[in-house]
Amino acid sequence: MIEMIRFPGVRTMMKGGYLLATVTASSSFHLNVLQRATAFSPTRITHYSSRIRHHDTTRAYLSTTQLYEQKQKHIVLVGGGHAHLQVIKAFNQASLSRLANADWSVTVTVIDQSDRASYSGMVPGCIANTYTKEETEISLTDLTEWAGIDFIHGRVVDIDFEAQEIRLEAHGDECGSTNDENDSSKTIVNYDVLSLDIGSTARGLEIPGVLDYTLPTRPIDALVRRLDEASDALKENTNVFLKGDDDDNNNEKIKIVVVGAGAAGLELAMVLRERFDPIVQGLGRELEVTVLNSGSTSNLLPDENIFCRMALQDALDRRNVRFVNGRVNCVNQDEVVVEVEQEKDGEMQLCSLPFTICCWAAGAHPHSLSFRLGDSGVALSDRGWIRVGPTLQTVSYDNVFAAGDCSQIEGLGSEESPPKAGVYAVRAGPVLVENICKYLKEEELVDYDPQSDFLKIMNCGDGTAIGFRFGLPLVGKWVFDLKDDIDVMFMDLFRLENLSSLNDKTNDDDRDGSIHVAQYDDAIIRQIDRIDALEAANILARSDDGVDYQEAWIALREMVADEDYKREVLKCFKKLNR
Repeated sequence: MIEMIRFPGVRTMMKGGYLLATVTASSSFHLNVLQRATAFSPTRITHYSSRIRHHDTTRAYLSTTQLYEQKQKHIVLVGGGHAHLQVIKAFNQASLSRLANADWSVTVTVIDQSDRASYSGMVPGCIANTYTKEETEISLTDLTEWAGIDFIHGRVVDIDFEAQEIRLEAHGDECGSTNDENDSSKTIVNYDVLSLDIGSTARGLEIPGVLDYTLPTRPIDALVRRLDEASDALKENTNVFLKGDDDDNNNEKIKIVVVGAGAAGLELAMVLRERFDPIVQGLGRELEVTVLNSGSTSNLLPDENIFCRMALQDALDRRNVRFVNGRVNCVNQDEVVVEVEQEKDGEMQLCSLPFTICCWAAGAHPHSLSFRLGDSGVALSDRGWIRVGPTLQTVSYDNVFAAGDCSQIEGLGSEESPPKAGVYAVRAGPVLVENICKYLKEEELVDYDPQSDFLKIMNCGDGTAIGFRFGLPLVGKWVFDLKDDIDVMFMDLFRLENLSSLNDKTNDDDRDGSIHVAQYDDAIIRQIDRIDALEAANILARSDDGVDYQEAWIALREMVADEDYKREVLKCFKKLNR
């Protein structure tokens, strides 16, 4: 077996247990170290490669001598989702040095087919031009380089769970590949612990015409890019989107159709209205936004109470969002063909829903990779989600974890697995960090206890938002300001300019000698004392621009922490709204 390993300025090959190296003239130090590195196993060479890339000269030399006695434990993270961002940050080289002991050391590799991770919570704001695309993304290259861990820009093809091998297709020479097409080892990454955070794709992509003529909401970066292209086409008045450009068609409506009436689809409809209204008005045209609801009920967000649904309907009405109930039969170049039930006889009839732009927001569906992993031995739910227990370990393999949209949590007692929402992936991150550490140290793992409800906020696109919590409708500029603060605070954790130097001994994690496993917002310092229940109810009921979102946030957090306080606030809110 031949295995290629890459060092800066050095091309190396393991063959028959010996290290062969081709060294550039600028790599004399690495040659000096490599000459001492005889008879390493390929696994140990991989660990050495990581150390040589991210440590100074002296420490790199020491690490080679340590490898004669230490066994390597390799953690591989597949996917750069919300949970894994926190794992990457926590498993930086300073933390891993503390996790290791005299018997074994730890290395980490991240694999993702994109070198940037999009934060879904800020994408509607990006569509509404509140944020730039760059503000909604984290560079996996920068984050892993800061952490001192390896990043492979590639696509996982399959995983052999028995052999603990990941087969992938990499971009360029990410895997230390040779030019020999017969060298299968170039696409293999071994692991001791594996974690999957691969997200989900959009449901219904198999319907004829969907992939050809619509803009699916996943992958997120592709949605943003294609909406930018659509905006540019409309601004240039090109016939890519305008069917004809003669005088007879100059008053034709620009029609946007959003397929899917869940929270994501309704939010998308509102922000698309705000994005395209100025462009369409500049063309002297009228914009029509339609949401296609294929659900079993015409009620929007049926899990919310009537007060929340009424507030949502009001927000949609004020933005002239119209609704059509029906099921998609197929999509053509400029129309969605819809099956609509007739009121008289209940029979289905095909109707045409024309569009200029059609966005597909029909809910979450497992990636094709999930189904391939199911064929390879990992247990899946009947819908194709990776089955995990409360510790986030898969039910099939103790050393394989999964988090975020790709997973379905079992064993939560009476609670069902949480819905596919970013907050649950974010909250799973610290639990994943702690349990991977405990698994390596053969300690008892902790359970993830997802909250039964969460603050749902939908961006209206105009600097306001609508939210729901504890059955209360929350409306106004302050709701958007709160969402913006929460989202930016999370993203700031991973911005390169905000990350401390790992050599800075004043860093809190360095002082306490432990890997950080707290929730990202646990460290928020309360600058406002608890607000009286009646005053809190008054604040939450307001929709004017004068509301201090920080006061509202304090009230909501206190309601989460104190059941008696929550009951008192809800009682006051009810009295105010009689």
